[in-house]
Amino acid sequence: MRAVSWLALVALFAACGSTRAYVPDPGPYDRIPADWREPLSSARLAYERGDAHVAYGLVAPLALESPRLVPVRMFLQELQLELLTREGRLGDLGATSPAEARAALAREYEHAAETRPSAEGYVLAARLAADGEGALALLDEGDEVDPRCVWVHYARAWCRYGLRRFKEAREALRVALRLDGGHLPSIRLQATLLAGAGEYEGAAGALEVWLKRTADDPLYAAAERADALLDLAALEVLRNRPKQALERLDELDPRAVRDPVRSEEVRAAAYQARGELARALAAVSRAAEQRPDALLPLVQRALLLQAAGDVEGERRTWLRLLELTEAASATGPSADPDALDFDAALFRLQAHTRLDRLARVAP
Repeated sequence: MRAVSWLALVALFAACGSTRAYVPDPGPYDRIPADWREPLSSARLAYERGDAHVAYGLVAPLALESPRLVPVRMFLQELQLELLTREGRLGDLGATSPAEARAALAREYEHAAETRPSAEGYVLAARLAADGEGALALLDEGDEVDPRCVWVHYARAWCRYGLRRFKEAREALRVALRLDGGHLPSIRLQATLLAGAGEYEGAAGALEVWLKRTADDPLYAAAERADALLDLAALEVLRNRPKQALERLDELDPRAVRDPVRSEEVRAAAYQARGELARALAAVSRAAEQRPDALLPLVQRALLLQAAGDVEGERRTWLRLLELTEAASATGPSADPDALDFDAALFRLQAHTRLDRLARVAP
């Protein structure tokens, strides 16, 4: 987990356990009519092909018909932001930059929530808030309207985690899952937090549920599902299941992968765990060519030194990598708690595995 302290997250989820029964039926804020699947699927396809106008025309009437359905309203909000950012105008709203577009839409949603108070209205306004504290203030208003709105509590958990208020994040997520044990965003966030705490079995279970239930769901973009599948592949490596990790990677649609570098990093870790050094080096090289950074060159150097039989040089390189990843863990959490980042965890696993083996090598 990017920039999250191990001890903080262990404390965060110590009482949550690694397994949970996720109920199959969505709650009232997520119960999409069956006959909406076709227009929503058409809208998703149009959006992913770059035609936000067509998508907007399909989604807007549905959001107007049932404004309580937060996932549909969120889809519409994404389309509105895209159109306003790209074209500089949406209805009476105007903007000359992405930041201005977001701020203008945020003001519009906050005004709408205050004019016609609803829990879902405040949740949507909070999504566009400029900072976490502002979002939490809006969510407090939503809680006053409907304390049983699962989206309010999920959003609180998301914001509090981003603000490093771990105990409060845990409490909010527990409330969300108690209100709706099948709430997909809450399941996804729980997977993120469990993974950061080293609860890899529970995190993998949650991701598997999320992937199964979002399959062919037009409210979830292909890129979101690719991210989750890649995260699950990383978890397979961390669970010492490299064969399964490679199988997960083979399932990825390369057109949907937002960060191909990460897929190569996970592939390299899986191959190394299988002892296939040449393939691991090839994957690391492909990743480093696309985005050189402070960690990948070290992994590559360590693998090359291992192949050359330079025990002391390899040991020093792995130790340096551990220093860098531990320093990164103190810089603050990810801006997006739903965006799992296992790079550092995978690299630490590689480093510890090799250092343990090197410790048994005679000097």
